Amino acid sequence: MDTRSQILQIAERLIKTKGYTAFSYHDIAQELGVKNAAIHYHFTNKELLGIAVVERAIQQWDAYRTRLSKEPVLIQLLEFINLYKANQQERQVCLIGAIATQVTGLPPTMGMRLQVLAESIHTYLSHVLEEGKQKEIFSFETSPSQKAFLIISNLAAGLQLARVMGPQVFQEIKSGILKELSVYNYE
Repeated sequence: MDTRSQILQIAERLIKTKGYTAFSYHDIAQELGVKNAAIHYHFTNKELLGIAVVERAIQQWDAYRTRLSKEPVLIQLLEFINLYKANQQERQVCLIGAIATQVTGLPPTMGMRLQVLAESIHTYLSHVLEEGKQKEIFSFETSPSQKAFLIISNLAAGLQLARVMGPQVFQEIKSGILKELSVYNYE
């Protein structure tokens, strides 16, 4: 992995564990075993680094979504939830959740790109839910868009609560989401 990619990977992990404003170039440089100037060579300021982290997340999400869209809707839903579970296992919050709490103080471009990512995730999950409801795999009373917002917010909040109350909280939230969709015997 090249230095730029390593910087982005470390920056994303630091954002998801400490928050965007709580990490510095020094944190990244120390982990890489380089001087701060090496980080500045690739990203002249933290705003550009933050935007690059979000852009990388958009690209990764697009690739993941494309691959996943070939699967049956139940598998798509379970894998979507597993994205959050992977964060929970690393004691991290999702990137959107980590940055959104600070969005009013962020550079506008970063906030706009974060919105693109959030909208893409919501649109994808809405489509999965709509297809699942049409095929009678899922059952719910709200619109697919509303249900998608509820699921995303539950999963994001579950990551926060799991950090405080323990990993069983996330499992309970996952089970509750699936039960509300009338999905049984999923594991």
